[in-house]
Amino acid sequence: MTAQEPAREASPGKLFVPSLIVVTFAVFLSTPILTLLSVDMANTFFGSADAASLGAVAQVGTVNSAAEVVFAFVMGFLAVRFKHRSLLLLGMSLVVISSVGSYFAPTLPLLQIFFLLEGGGTVIVNIFALSLVGELLPPKSKSKAVGYIVGMTSLATLVGAPVIGFITNVGGWQSNFLWLVLPTSVSGFGLAYLGLPSIHHEKPVGAEHESFYNAFKHVLSNRSAAACLLGITLVSSVAVPVFAIAFYRQQYLSNVPVPEQINFVVMVVMVAMATAVVASLAVGRLVNRLGAKNLTVAGSLASSVLTMVFFYMPNLWGAIALDMLHVGFYFASYTAFSVLVLDQVPRFRGTMMSMKNMFYTIGIAIGTAVGGAMLTIFASYQAVGFSIGAMGLASAAIFFFLTREPSSK
Repeated sequence: MTAQEPAREASPGKLFVPSLIVVTFAVFLSTPILTLLSVDMANTFFGSADAASLGAVAQVGTVNSAAEVVFAFVMGFLAVRFKHRSLLLLGMSLVVISSVGSYFAPTLPLLQIFFLLEGGGTVIVNIFALSLVGELLPPKSKSKAVGYIVGMTSLATLVGAPVIGFITNVGGWQSNFLWLVLPTSVSGFGLAYLGLPSIHHEKPVGAEHESFYNAFKHVLSNRSAAACLLGITLVSSVAVPVFAIAFYRQQYLSNVPVPEQINFVVMVVMVAMATAVVASLAVGRLVNRLGAKNLTVAGSLASSVLTMVFFYMPNLWGAIALDMLHVGFYFASYTAFSVLVLDQVPRFRGTMMSMKNMFYTIGIAIGTAVGGAMLTIFASYQAVGFSIGAMGLASAAIFFFLTREPSSK
């Protein structure tokens, strides 16, 4: 054991990984609600679903993303002084409060406030679920657990979308918060409370004597850790779906009735989510054999090239095939990357994971902004694919030349 590696006591227990799986699944259930039900929200709060009201509803997602960046930054400080288990339970509490508030919210501004709490709770859980894996599991078990956790972010949409549709038809869109998100998040909180051990060495020994400033200084002064943060900011392939859905509808489905267009793209999204789950779970089992850095670089290269080629496909089914390959390689890369960053700065793992989430969210915003600018300037989806793909290739180069594979101790 090195001076920077936290002491590990007994096994964290049989409920440890299952509890992290459940809490991750629970906090990502709100994402498809906002995506699928924006029209219903507009009708509720504005009486119609015209462009102006839909634009106002879309700001709920903007508030949610902004909250994730702010909370991730704040957690970088709090991770130094507070137990990661306690912070994860705080995140779950925010999601529980958000689900109740969102159900009763009578106005859009109040819904935005509760979605702000949801965004904060989601990012807190995401940060410390992975941090706890890094702190408490032996090296050979980490990657598999990370694969499960990353896979749950997509499984929440895959499972949640049809359930959300059913609940909406029965009780209205706000019932999803009471009937789906609330019981799932309460169950996650209870399982996490029972399944996550409260042990003395939950976070690195000696971290309580370090200043907040030193935590950020250690992360940013570490070349490999800083390269990981820069690289994940440029991995913008996650922004592709924003443009891919419109590309499908305008390029291949323009002569198809709108309801059929929507049904088709929903099917494509569901296949993509299933692909993401499979890729995440598979890579979680391959990291120990092939290396987190190697898989991160390979996945980034492949997904970036596929992003560029996808928008040039002359037929629908060829485009779907490339799209699913892109999704698979992207999530393979992201899962491997999540393992790669865990042990970059073991003494300040919580701060490192907080910054990883913050830069990742910023990267999504950058990728969406760049793609939107290319579409506006050139009126070309090919320009969108080239710009986002080029950013991804730059990130792959950064991962290859500037990051290191942490040694397993």
